Amino acid sequence: MKNISLLTISVLTTVLLSSCNPDVSLSAGPWRAVMIPDTSQTNLELPFNLNLKQDDAGSWNAEISNSEEKILINEITETDDSVTFLLPVFEGFIQTKKTPWGLVGRYTHKAAGRSWSAPIMIEPGKSERFVSPNITPLFDPSGKWKVIINPEGSNPEIQVGEFQANGNYLTGTFLTVVGDYRYLEGKVSGDRLMLSSFDGAHSLIFTARLSEEGNLEDGIFCGGPRWKSTWRAKMDPDIELPDAGSLTYLKPGYNSIEFSFPDLEGQQVKLSDKQFIGKAVIIQIIGSWCPNCMDETRFFAELYNKYNNQGLEIIALCYESADPNASRQAIRRFKKGTGAGYTFLHAGVANKRLASETLPMLNRIISYPTSIFINKEAEIQKIFTGFTGPGTGEHYKKLSKEMIELLEQIL
Repeated sequence: MKNISLLTISVLTTVLLSSCNPDVSLSAGPWRAVMIPDTSQTNLELPFNLNLKQDDAGSWNAEISNSEEKILINEITETDDSVTFLLPVFEGFIQTKKTPWGLVGRYTHKAAGRSWSAPIMIEPGKSERFVSPNITPLFDPSGKWKVIINPEGSNPEIQVGEFQANGNYLTGTFLTVVGDYRYLEGKVSGDRLMLSSFDGAHSLIFTARLSEEGNLEDGIFCGGPRWKSTWRAKMDPDIELPDAGSLTYLKPGYNSIEFSFPDLEGQQVKLSDKQFIGKAVIIQIIGSWCPNCMDETRFFAELYNKYNNQGLEIIALCYESADPNASRQAIRRFKKGTGAGYTFLHAGVANKRLASETLPMLNRIISYPTSIFINKEAEIQKIFTGFTGPGTGEHYKKLSKEMIELLEQIL
């Protein structure tokens, strides 16, 4: 059954038969969610898995699974006829009504003052992510792939896909020059490849056809109504992306960086403040709406806890919505959700051109996150554009090792 039909039929059937069938209530165990991220592609469903349980106080928690990633939702409100899930770290939420067959409602995505929503249905007792039959794959897609996004367009983008298959079960990710698509999980069945992820900010679905020539063709990617494309891929164990280390740099005529932005209490903070003089400082250019920024912030939170007493300070410059109050609220939620104990500032609007204007000593800001490592003499040592997170395996280990070694040198 196609995705939109599943939701539409469920709603219509509920209206017709709810008087003779009891509505579902929350119950412990597996649940399967199905979202339609773009209603102009009504046959494209984005599934993900949850596991519900009650804590000792009787409150409901839900754990979202994306491959190795487990995301805990501990803000769930249940009434007689509805259930609302507030997603962690980010501002998104799921609002549903109880029906005899599950929870039916909408997921609302919020990021830097912009939002969109998508229909969603969550059914109890189902643990399989993609429900298509388990057919022996045409070939094993495990390995490294050269991916072309928007291959027929005027500006195609090269990415790297890395997949691991175990029978029909499939995991992997896509790497870009400045980041990654985090943890993806799905299946490969016959000539079909399917991967999805949902983390509260990313809602991603990738599908493709396995060709007789050993390629991936007719790929569809969708992350929402405005973030979608086609793709194809060819296996290439030697494919490498360009080095992102030189994309952002200090303009000629500048020898350091300076700024003055308000903190979460509205007090202006400058890099030249006494708190940062004579310290090794990491300047983090991020947004509270950004999943790759979340991965980097969690990593930096660990660095801060370990090295703060040796002279490390970290300042997060957050680019958010135009509403200062809403932005501060979003930053506080992000800071709490990532466990970061360092300084967060509201630096401006989440627009790369406008963000670049707030830091005129840099050539440009092209990625959230971007991190600037500064030694105790206030000299910039390196600028990292983007962040490859833990969902990329060895790539994450390599980058985190490089950052730690650099930090220990400047300390």
